[in-house]
Amino acid sequence: MASFGRRVTELRKEKGLTQAALAEAVGVSKNTVSVWERDVRKPEFDTLTDLCSFFNVNMSYLIGEDVARTEAPGAVPDDETAALYVLDELVEESEPIIKKYMQLGNEARTMINAAINTAYKYERENGELYKDGRMVRLQIARDEPEE
Repeated sequence: MASFGRRVTELRKEKGLTQAALAEAVGVSKNTVSVWERDVRKPEFDTLTDLCSFFNVNMSYLIGEDVARTEAPGAVPDDETAALYVLDELVEESEPIIKKYMQLGNEARTMINAAINTAYKYERENGELYKDGRMVRLQIARDEPEE
């Protein structure tokens, strides 16, 4: 299975583009494209969809899955592919914060929890939660040890 970075490099070269030209086409910096191609980071979901449109490929193909390169015109990523990508992005962004949080003592954790609860209450009271009618729901599946 090819990596996301390898697919971006391959598609960019097929179009005869430099990293700078691709960056300009999708509205990011040349350094960002370089980071993608080296598989250091992946783009945000909106940028990923822009890349799919630009290269005329489906998302599953672009993120490295062994699938057909394109789907029917106007096809959108299936819910599972989109959800997995967003979850992967969330985990990547959250991991360093969670690692630091886990090393804190109870008093520091209590302070952080209070700050989060206060910010949440403020946002809820001011109608800032669930923008665009979206409701965030997180369910973490844990593998149970086999007996």
